[in-house]
Amino acid sequence: MSKRILVMEDDAELGRVIVTRLRSNGYDAGLVQDALAGVQAAHTQAPDLIVLDLLMPAGGGVSVLKRLRMSERTKSIPVLVLTGLTGSGVRREVFGEGAQGCLHKPYDPEQLLSEVRRLLRDSSASEAA
Repeated sequence: MSKRILVMEDDAELGRVIVTRLRSNGYDAGLVQDALAGVQAAHTQAPDLIVLDLLMPAGGGVSVLKRLRMSERTKSIPVLVLTGLTGSGVRREVFGEGAQGCLHKPYDPEQLLSEVRRLLRDSSASEAA
């Protein structure tokens, strides 16, 4: 069964590009375009991984991270942040809120796939332990 990935990205075109690339690599990927819909989708779809933009309407990415980590249902879902924000403070904040990866836009599509594979492999290993 293919791994389910939820992409939370407010830029519709970029979101479609990411979802298309993930699907072409064998993943079951879906897109939501605001923070509130993202948190709701995480609870109803139980994805194996979330790719999260930080600058989104209806709450923003850091708020999403906090809400995911507070819920029993979503606290163990790995999160890969994909953001246009730069600086060490951004990385420190997202890792402090529970993200497992952080890439900056513009991103390298192969690096995105590599991070997705790493996070899914790491989460499978921790579930087996």
